[in-house]
Amino acid sequence: MRGFPRSAVFPTCLALLVTPGAVLAQGAADKGGASGQVDPEYDNEVAAGSNAVNADPATQTPVPTPAPAEAPPPEDERRKLHTWEWGAYRHHPNLTGTTGLLHMPEAGSGDAGTFALGLHGSWFTYSDYLVYGDEATRLWGDLNLRVTPLDFLEIFGGIKAQSMSNNKGNPDLFQSLGDVDLGVKGYWSPAGFVTIGGDFVVSFINSTGSVSPSFEGTSFGLDLLTSFDFAEINENAPIRVHLQVGYYFDRSANVIKDFEKDTGGCGTDSDNDGYVDYEGCLTPVERTALNVNRNDLFRIGLGVDMALPYVTPIIEYGLGIPINRQDFTCPLVPDSYDSCMDTEGASGLLQQLTLGVRVLPPIESLALDVGVDIGLAGYAPTVHEMAAQAPYQILFGASYSFDPFPKEPPLPPPPLPPPAPAAPPAELAGFVHDQASTGKPVAGAVVQYVGHELNPQVSDKDGRFRSYPLPAGKVALTVTAGGFEDGSFTVEVPASGLVAVDCPLVAAPVPETGKLAVRVTDPGGAPLAGMTVEVTGPTQASPVTGADGRFEIEVKEGGYTLTVDTAGYLRRQETVTTRLGATSQVEISLSAKPATDLVVLQKKRIIIKQAVHFETNSDKIKPESFKLLDQVAALMAGHPEVKLVEIQGHTDDRGNRVHNVDLSKRRAEAVRDYLLGVGMASSRLTAVGFGPDKPLAPNITPNGRNQNRRVEFHVKERE
Repeated sequence: MRGFPRSAVFPTCLALLVTPGAVLAQGAADKGGASGQVDPEYDNEVAAGSNAVNADPATQTPVPTPAPAEAPPPEDERRKLHTWEWGAYRHHPNLTGTTGLLHMPEAGSGDAGTFALGLHGSWFTYSDYLVYGDEATRLWGDLNLRVTPLDFLEIFGGIKAQSMSNNKGNPDLFQSLGDVDLGVKGYWSPAGFVTIGGDFVVSFINSTGSVSPSFEGTSFGLDLLTSFDFAEINENAPIRVHLQVGYYFDRSANVIKDFEKDTGGCGTDSDNDGYVDYEGCLTPVERTALNVNRNDLFRIGLGVDMALPYVTPIIEYGLGIPINRQDFTCPLVPDSYDSCMDTEGASGLLQQLTLGVRVLPPIESLALDVGVDIGLAGYAPTVHEMAAQAPYQILFGASYSFDPFPKEPPLPPPPLPPPAPAAPPAELAGFVHDQASTGKPVAGAVVQYVGHELNPQVSDKDGRFRSYPLPAGKVALTVTAGGFEDGSFTVEVPASGLVAVDCPLVAAPVPETGKLAVRVTDPGGAPLAGMTVEVTGPTQASPVTGADGRFEIEVKEGGYTLTVDTAGYLRRQETVTTRLGATSQVEISLSAKPATDLVVLQKKRIIIKQAVHFETNSDKIKPESFKLLDQVAALMAGHPEVKLVEIQGHTDDRGNRVHNVDLSKRRAEAVRDYLLGVGMASSRLTAVGFGPDKPLAPNITPNGRNQNRRVEFHVKERE
């Protein structure tokens, strides 16, 4: 019901919506066990006895095996997850019922077959809100239900109630009951960290003075949604970012058009006197209390949440841009509290910042929401086109997700029949460790059985391995591992039982340096003698090339920058990473310095005086542009304060736009690849393509199109 009741009692505020629940996806504990790893029961088997012995590494004579330490009790299953995962997969409805933050919908939902119930509300009280001297208070409520019938589909719906009092209104209390929203949302994840989707919502608005919907006022909205879950990229970054772009077709003004017509009209010229009617316009109090809008809204939203243990901080920004699809003529009346969008401009837009938190208590699938909206614009002064936005409002709510038909866990397989009473063949239970530290295991050691056609085995993370069944007699083993000298061991294998084998390895000497071998050549590939190369990194040096254009020096492990700056040639840099005990080869080819500089560094751009030429409709750079790009590389090598350069590709408007954007991006990437190939660090270069979207000149003449086909270098970061 929507009208002007005389009662002074606030209504109970509820809202109902249909949206899918969420099921916490919990990973199972690792089970361990590649081929050849020690059976987790083998220690008990050795301690239990029959024929279980240790083998001394020198004589390999059997010695008693000590009893293993008692294993600690298993930890709580929940603690096996990262702490942020405790709430990361608990999807809950927002204030309007669809899965999301507080206002923002997310591109996603709960697991298929799940439901969620939500009860949300808001409240504010404010003075001088709509007219001078008013005292306004509003209470709003929403009871919602959501369901996820399929893995990619969510259905939601709800019923709302609102009560607003204002001492300057007539009457001073307005109530609206029973407005209904119904919606559907689809979504799809093209990659693990991103989900895209869209929703469609229909709002059934009740007539004034009635609890039945006024279909003339039925409104609907469409949204495009994208959600990024950075925890899928880095498990230690539990941050999600949500984007929303949509359009809301608002027809709420139709519910009061007859009232306004009967009272003098609003934005019309019913008496044909040439003046816009305004006598029948709703007051700011009536328009805001009844939530009547004469314009559609183009909606933009950005939300960020962080799934921490038991709590999820939330921040959102929402922007609503009124669109006058209805062609409403706003009556600008002198000395009125109301203004018009044409007059107010940006201050009439609906903007708000939302700060909140979602509390996830230990009760599984329950969520408690609390937050505050901060109105940034859209309420002072009011405009005829839109209901005023609240200057602030307190948000609160609770939701509970559930699966009415939980899946039964599969029954365990039937127990295996007891083994045959015959004693099994003997096996080896080995332990590979550092000889210098008896208890330090060596993981990944390769164990081979000399003289036996058996596949090699690899020790597990605890240095353990368990052999295949072996025949009685002597068995020779070789054990190899990175960073250790090869080990050889002989074991006397009994007819049956488990033999514990100790395999200590001696650490191999660790080299203290590596080698850097450099060759410098001219543009034709001939060696250049007497070239000084500045080597910067963990080892600093300035070696000079010999007659063959080469030098070789010993350096510490790490990353190095090699710079050649000599008369007659462009400055050239190369980067290399050296390893201990290894030789790193670097080839530096110098380019002759041109008589004229074709590249100039400005504050925000690198200006090139020639165009970069490509093969027609291709990203292949023509050789005639190599010297130009060599100058770009030389300029950047001489200006280390330039930290990041964005390479931009542009085309004219001929042909398909999608193809042109792709071609411009591939051309920008080809330029980046060339600069990387002549020694530029990848961290200093990015590449983007804009296609025909940023022309320098009109695309109506050959000269204009030629100007628009270009590559530009923009400085994005500098010291």
